[in-house]
Amino acid sequence: MCENIKYRHNIININSINAFVNIHGGVGKNCRDVYFIRTLGIDENLILDLEKAEKTLYENMSKNILVYKRIEALPNNIQEIDYYELCYQRFLKDENISTKVSGITPALDKTFSDACKEVLKLYKLSNKNISLSMEKNYCIKLFYRFDTIFSDCLKTWSEKINIKVITDNIVKLQDYLFFYMLTLIGADVLMLQSKNDIEIEECFLNLSKKLYIGSYSDISLPIYKQKADFIQNNANIKIDNTGSQTEKNVSIKPQYISSDDYKKQEKTFEQLAGMASSIVMITIKNDYNEIIGTGSGIMIGQDGYILTNNHVTGGGREFIIRIENDETLYSTTQIIKYNQLLDLAIIRIEKKLQPLKIYDGKDDLVRGQKVVAIGSPYGFFNSVSDGIISGFRIIDDVDMIQFTAPISAGSSGGAVLNMYGEVIGISTAGIRNAQNINLAVSYESIKTFVKGFI
Repeated sequence: MCENIKYRHNIININSINAFVNIHGGVGKNCRDVYFIRTLGIDENLILDLEKAEKTLYENMSKNILVYKRIEALPNNIQEIDYYELCYQRFLKDENISTKVSGITPALDKTFSDACKEVLKLYKLSNKNISLSMEKNYCIKLFYRFDTIFSDCLKTWSEKINIKVITDNIVKLQDYLFFYMLTLIGADVLMLQSKNDIEIEECFLNLSKKLYIGSYSDISLPIYKQKADFIQNNANIKIDNTGSQTEKNVSIKPQYISSDDYKKQEKTFEQLAGMASSIVMITIKNDYNEIIGTGSGIMIGQDGYILTNNHVTGGGREFIIRIENDETLYSTTQIIKYNQLLDLAIIRIEKKLQPLKIYDGKDDLVRGQKVVAIGSPYGFFNSVSDGIISGFRIIDDVDMIQFTAPISAGSSGGAVLNMYGEVIGISTAGIRNAQNINLAVSYESIKTFVKGFI
């Protein structure tokens, strides 16, 4: 085992997905070569290339040549928080972190600890206002995500193990840095940014090597669907004391689902809850700097545009915007546009945002369709609830969606999402003394109103 191994990034030029699949960084003189590649856009060959790549990677994993993970979404809802707080305390004391996965070997635990320290430095560099609690929460998230993702497939480790990771369309710096951290334990990471490049500072973008593919598109990328009895497990990969791997065949037969079946993929409730980072809480102040109420808002444009209800902004002089995972409070007096009939308004803050997609209406909404509502009822920041569409109403000549996901005062301006994470409505009203009779302005009115701001 090499002590204090260093990781060199992108030593060889990777110019295709196939090249990423076949490269295996060398190890020598306490140094390991790894690859962190970011493809931009999509062309007519990308989906086919991705199909071939995943087929090859799964076949190689079945032969115990490598460990492969396709990560669709990073887990956010941390379980066993007390356990990971203990890990964090050990991390602060510069002791072995010994998470469920990193603790499988002392070498991995040391490498993982060093990787977390490096990424934490970068995270703190990204925001000078990061508090100790934010630092703690970020570290715990790193530990939990690492355990959750690799608990079923990483049973042993050395600096020579071949790990491949593919993900797509990352939008947050925190998530980007997590994947960079994986390269610091020896993983090669491919980020497929087919919809948009991640908007972060150049110094962070330079951590990865960009590869231009084509123009951006909203087409969802295909994945392999694993059989229910398919358990990735490299416990049978034997690593001798020189770090080399010997094979023991295991039957693993992933089943591919064609790209046509994945044009749209329903998200889990956990994934939808993770979209709360694009929903804000709005505190309303009057001319005397007094707080007169709270509401919610939806990020709709990267240049600081937030959609809310007109009745949220009405009577307000100043609006204080709170964003998830950001301890900065953003103040604005800018009401860019409003419509009293539709009960819609747009405000703007000086910050780059991660907007939600508004439903395109290609398929009709139907009664009984599942929905998720995200807002801040009574100031309970970014609460998530689920329900169904229970009807469609026209109230004062405005198309409204009636839904059962619970909302309360303060939810106004929050998002009503379909199971694909698209905004189908904006929470507007609840009927008092009635059970789960709630109304949202429909996406059709929203699309017309926000045109030019998204």
